[in-house]
Amino acid sequence: MASESKHPHEFRRYRQGLTLLYFAIVAAGGLLLILSIVWQLVAPHPRPPPGDLEGAQISAHDPDEEELLACHDDLFELLGRLGAEAGSLLSAPPRGEAGEVGTAWNEVSREWLKQHKRLGVRCRFEELALAQRGATFERMAEVHRELPAQLDYYENLLEQFDDVQAGQLAQMREALERSRESLKRRHRAASSP
Repeated sequence: MASESKHPHEFRRYRQGLTLLYFAIVAAGGLLLILSIVWQLVAPHPRPPPGDLEGAQISAHDPDEEELLACHDDLFELLGRLGAEAGSLLSAPPRGEAGEVGTAWNEVSREWLKQHKRLGVRCRFEELALAQRGATFERMAEVHRELPAQLDYYENLLEQFDDVQAGQLAQMREALERSRESLKRRHRAASSP
């Protein structure tokens, strides 16, 4: 016990050195963090050529007007395609297989969702809206955000159609095909000498 009290400053230099090293590491990390933030805000980022819009993201800080129009057109086309695909499945008479419309819709919706996601990544609707660039971007972001709900609505509609009406329509189609064959036979019989 007596030997411990004789050398109270024995490791003082060692502790000071470790404390200094610790603060130097923390300061260097903070400096790197600040420099990376400044670099992201100030440094110019390469912009893809306007014709190469499929995989490239637009700039959320300074978006190109042509790119924005292309994003708007693609969003409008995605909305229109959703209704057109559902309408074509509803208007085509089913052949009578159970779940025929649902199976076709699953293929359509899977591809549609991929395109919706790619468009969101490329056009950065949410980031542009959050950057408070105006009502134009907020409306585009809102439409993009609500489109999957419309996909679900159409899916429910098609499921009901498949469950309730598809069978009836298939029976009607089959009845009309039998009637046509019968009419053709009668016509051939009447026109033959």
